[in-house]
Amino acid sequence: MALALGLAIPLAVGAGLAVVTLMRSPLDSNTPQEPIIATVGRAERLDTQTATVSWVPASTQVVRTQATGTITQLSLTVGAPLTSGDTVMSVDGAPVVAYVAPAPLYRDIGAGMSGDDVTTAQRLLVTEGHLSRADGEVGQATTRAILEFNKAHGRGDSSTLSVSSLQWVPEGSGAPQEVHVHVGDVIGPQGDLYTTATSGDQIVVTTTAADTDRTLTVGGAKVPLPATVTHITVPTDVTAVREAMAGEPTATATVAATVARQVGTVPASAVVIDDDGTACFFPGVDGNPIQIAAEQGSFGLVDVDPELVGTPVLADPRHTRTDLSCA
Repeated sequence: MALALGLAIPLAVGAGLAVVTLMRSPLDSNTPQEPIIATVGRAERLDTQTATVSWVPASTQVVRTQATGTITQLSLTVGAPLTSGDTVMSVDGAPVVAYVAPAPLYRDIGAGMSGDDVTTAQRLLVTEGHLSRADGEVGQATTRAILEFNKAHGRGDSSTLSVSSLQWVPEGSGAPQEVHVHVGDVIGPQGDLYTTATSGDQIVVTTTAADTDRTLTVGGAKVPLPATVTHITVPTDVTAVREAMAGEPTATATVAATVARQVGTVPASAVVIDDDGTACFFPGVDGNPIQIAAEQGSFGLVDVDPELVGTPVLADPRHTRTDLSCA
């Protein structure tokens, strides 16, 4: 009669099987062995891995001006972000207005022109409330908007938008970290205006990207590591990890699944692998093989599909079956 065992305590079962095998007396070697029938157990896996984290400081860029003249007023402040429409400074008494864009304007914008730079200029005019939409072409509406913009900023009745009246702010850049000019300075095109960060500090995690959300642990800091991501860029998370790194450029960390993965478990002794690499276990002495995609488990167990949980499993097939084929 088969001895039924549960896998509620997998470690105990795995260890017990080994003890039973080792302690069998040679006098009993000719006695038919009773099959040991267990059931596929259930477990959770966080797939914890060791990783290395490295701090990568932000890269910086010097932003230059296209204005010419004497600075009569300066609004640039270290730590104060710039947005489209902000007055950066006044040159010869006329305001220089910021616009945020991937690239700076390279020409004055006037009637009949078209292109990506026109779209950039139009977006500023939309922000300022002088234009309803950006279409990349300077038609009557844009010409009228330029005229209104120039009048509003003390630049007369000109229908041309001069690049010298504007200040490019790199898209995605941070607030000024250092200001290179002062009131009274005489400036010219391509003069250094301020230094900014074009990317924030980040933490690079040396690990394989996963398709599930994970948690990164460094010392006492725990921060999220989203699916497919191997770096931390959220400022508060970067700060937390940097503090845990205690000033070191690299540190040891662990990554683990945020939500545990459900698996089935069978004793390693129950798994048979054919010459062609096919793995299986058997529900009993006479049952047909159940093929599995065996994964490394723990404590003498092998992980299998969680849908197999509760399925009978022959724990000692090599002692109780003559047919060990997985086919």
